[in-house]
Amino acid sequence: MLTTRRLALRPFTPGDLPFLDRLHGDPQVVRFLGDGRVRDRRANERWLARNLRAARSGLGQCVLERLSDGVPIGRSGATPCWLSPGPECEIVFEEHLAGPGWERVAELGYTLRRSAWRQGYASEAAGALAWHLLEERGLPRLVSVIHEDNSGSFAVSRRIGFHRWRRGRCMGRPMWVMRRERLARHAS
Repeated sequence: MLTTRRLALRPFTPGDLPFLDRLHGDPQVVRFLGDGRVRDRRANERWLARNLRAARSGLGQCVLERLSDGVPIGRSGATPCWLSPGPECEIVFEEHLAGPGWERVAELGYTLRRSAWRQGYASEAAGALAWHLLEERGLPRLVSVIHEDNSGSFAVSRRIGFHRWRRGRCMGRPMWVMRRERLARHAS
């Protein structure tokens, strides 16, 4: 579990399914995620199961809880995704959908309830996770897949050190793949 100035980032548990139903049930919250449609209970169960598997391999999403009151306000974390070769890539989040020569990368994402928007929570959580994964755990790089119209996520991504890398498509929708490398280590 990580903590920031205002947030506790804790692993998901099966008991978090009702929270996911509320989070992914808001059309405004999900409009830039995946296919842009509200997710039903079955889709949230699949998402949670995939996330719990990813967590066993050292990646996965966390529940973001405000330290002040313990209320969950969103999720953030890194999950495996696959990018097709070429300057404009296809992006998938399930290995069986990837083709030969596709690159496996860790994708940093963040999704917050509308009541938590524009308060700096996404930058706070994603920035702490990026630092933890790159500098403490030693991942060589992270990507963030952002819908081309999601100006808020572009601002968060740039604020925490990501830059545009490749154009892509995910579920038929236009995306940008943002990228951040581990800081260079200096020999002493």
